[in-house]
Amino acid sequence: MEVLLGVALAAVFAVSGGAKLLDRAGTREAVAGFGLPGRLVGPVATLLAPVELLTAVLLVVAAPVGFALALALLTGFSVAVALALRAGRRPECHCFGRLGAADVSARTLVRNGVLSALAVTGLMAAAGGGGRFEATVPAVVGGLALAGLVVLAEAVAGQAARRRRAQDDERAFDDGPGHTRAPEFRLPDLTGGTTGLDDLLAPGRPLLLITLSPGCGPCKALRPDVGRWAELLGSRVSVAVLATGTVEQNLAAYAEMPHLPVLVDVDGVREALGTSGTPSAVLIGTDRRLLSGVAGGERLVRRLLAEAATDGEIGDEDPDTSGRPVDSLTLDDVVGPRPTVEVHELDGAALLLDRATGATVTVDQLGALVWSVLDGTAPLAEIVRDLAEVFGAPEEVVGADVLELVRALGQAGLLADVAQTGSVAEDEGELAPR
Repeated sequence: MEVLLGVALAAVFAVSGGAKLLDRAGTREAVAGFGLPGRLVGPVATLLAPVELLTAVLLVVAAPVGFALALALLTGFSVAVALALRAGRRPECHCFGRLGAADVSARTLVRNGVLSALAVTGLMAAAGGGGRFEATVPAVVGGLALAGLVVLAEAVAGQAARRRRAQDDERAFDDGPGHTRAPEFRLPDLTGGTTGLDDLLAPGRPLLLITLSPGCGPCKALRPDVGRWAELLGSRVSVAVLATGTVEQNLAAYAEMPHLPVLVDVDGVREALGTSGTPSAVLIGTDRRLLSGVAGGERLVRRLLAEAATDGEIGDEDPDTSGRPVDSLTLDDVVGPRPTVEVHELDGAALLLDRATGATVTVDQLGALVWSVLDGTAPLAEIVRDLAEVFGAPEEVVGADVLELVRALGQAGLLADVAQTGSVAEDEGELAPR
């Protein structure tokens, strides 16, 4: 019996610890969400994965010690969840990294209770058997199957939670602001001073205030665009970041964006605005009146930016997922824009905006030039030859830059008959989207 239970718990802790190592930012966000004092968040988040992996090893090589440690961890996790629920907090668990990410709930306590019962039973069996771990094929297979059910249940719950959060985000955004005015605040910035709401509104433009975390994955993907928006949209809308974490963490994250106002939220301003999730954003008028609902998630943040930049209402269609996979595009292909994409000139650059989905990409002058000739009639190789001749550059260099840009545009959903599949690494060349 102890073999089956030991293998099951070892596999659960191995998957959990390994997933946390691959999702360190999510783990840190989850630990912080449980309400731990700030000075403890870093050490606890750092130690969780190694301790869980050690537990997995001990369950195999020293069963009684492993079962005891597993029981102690599960008890600690359950106490933390119960205290969070009692305080009205429902942070994302990230118990299995990105595999799960469901909010903690009574289901979390039930799961931990079941695993704790397995640990108690295994501990008693191991103690009665002298601690010897004699593996048999049926026991190992049974243990792995049991662990697989636990992980599968967590993954299904995580997917359901993500769908619910996306639906809730859509409703919150479409319903508009829940209250009429933003609270006054003054927070530390990255210059060593402080910045207040009135300072951000002083230029007489609406303020797009975006809540970002130094560590969350979608925030990292959005961060370069936010810096670019702040440069491009100066005459239409102000852009600022309301950051979680510490001043030191954000100094590192925004080291190359000295022009971008970054305020570190030490007073719970994001909770007052309803933007506690990351990434999220609201649009604030010059009279401090909230002009939008909360945009939760990267897609809605981009949609809110598009509406703010163009003074228009953006649709909410899902991007077209049919067509050629974006990663399969070559210079022999002919591509063109979706008919709903508009081009807005912004101080020498351009904002490409799909009014149907709210998707946006900002490009510099050369990127705008490439976009202007993607008419769906000429193959990319022909465009590359023309650009190489105009700029006196080698075709292979221009071709690599153009293909990278086109794939990025397809990844953003701005090209007709191109599916948003695969991943595109952002190029730092002049033709790359910013």
